[in-house]
Amino acid sequence: MSIKKIHFAEIAQTALEDRATGGRCHNCYLSIREYVNLITEINTHSNEFQRRIISIKKSLIYQKLVKDLLRGVVIPTISLFFDDVNMIVQDMEIEEENVQVLDGLQRTNCILYALKILSRKTEDDLKILSTPNILTIDQFLDDIKIRVEIWTSLTVNGILYKMVSLNAGQTPMDLEHQFEILELPLKHELNSKYQIEIFTREEERKRRESLGFNISNLVEGIIAYNTESIFPKKQATAISIMDSLDIKKNLQESAFVKNDFLMQDLVWVIDTLHKKQIEKYDRQVLEKFKGIFADSDVFFIPFMAALGKARKDCDDEQFNRKKERLINLLDNGDLDPWSLQKYEASSEKIKSNIGQKRRRMVFYTFLMYFTTVDYLDWNLGSNFI
Repeated sequence: MSIKKIHFAEIAQTALEDRATGGRCHNCYLSIREYVNLITEINTHSNEFQRRIISIKKSLIYQKLVKDLLRGVVIPTISLFFDDVNMIVQDMEIEEENVQVLDGLQRTNCILYALKILSRKTEDDLKILSTPNILTIDQFLDDIKIRVEIWTSLTVNGILYKMVSLNAGQTPMDLEHQFEILELPLKHELNSKYQIEIFTREEERKRRESLGFNISNLVEGIIAYNTESIFPKKQATAISIMDSLDIKKNLQESAFVKNDFLMQDLVWVIDTLHKKQIEKYDRQVLEKFKGIFADSDVFFIPFMAALGKARKDCDDEQFNRKKERLINLLDNGDLDPWSLQKYEASSEKIKSNIGQKRRRMVFYTFLMYFTTVDYLDWNLGSNFI
């Protein structure tokens, strides 16, 4: 990482103290040239907090913003976080790795795109330069100032809180991304302690190749386990966690995994049951079912809900015996030991409320297995839909 030199056109004399987060907010003005110099490399490498950059060519809103920028329109304030910095002065240096965009990632992308068009580094196939009153490249870089608020002294929790609460632009942080940030400790713990890799939305291609889990689906499964619900209330859970988050402290542990049994069962599902299922169903005739836990919410979520309820309702001996039997079926059973072809046949008979009824069938099939019968009976589960 390189050192960035910054010259602020103006800095407000008073820094605002945020009593909730313990952070400090410095209101500043930067020329486009200075901002681009600061942010270019930062914008091209991703960090664990940044949201997905939206293609300007696919968004009429951001095409309009690019045109507005090139006509000198004042845009909303961009928020940055400077780590390991105590004071903001007019001329200063900062390590590139210590800068993060809290709010304004899409606006930043529009600024960079506008500059590429003016400097002829990309085709103007949207005919943006034909818009009346377009600035010259020097006017754009040197005459236009943008408002930037610089945050310092924020914890990891404080950064998350600010990213969720600021949201001044057209693209608020969605629930899936909130979950990804909240569960970074779980992602790191699974990797360091159990050598299990789970994936963010940006790593979807890698996830598909390895038939792994993404964080958001894993979190939904964890909520289902905790609440014994096949339709976990993700929004309410996220709000509850945000309300309880100590935003003056760094995020050290999973926001969702609060007991040892859950971590034990989660690791068993991901690292043992899921892998055994992939191995067993790695045959052409059954390949559609391979990796069904990671690839089907309709299967994984109700399974986790049933597992959570069984953990509470069964004694330890029965619960562990049923877990072992599921593994033994995969190790020693016939071609389709979980009768997933029967699951598919029963699913195809459902003509209305398909997702809901499939979830109920999976939930009750596995719940009855753990609590009552010694085999997976999809007909038994379908009686509850």
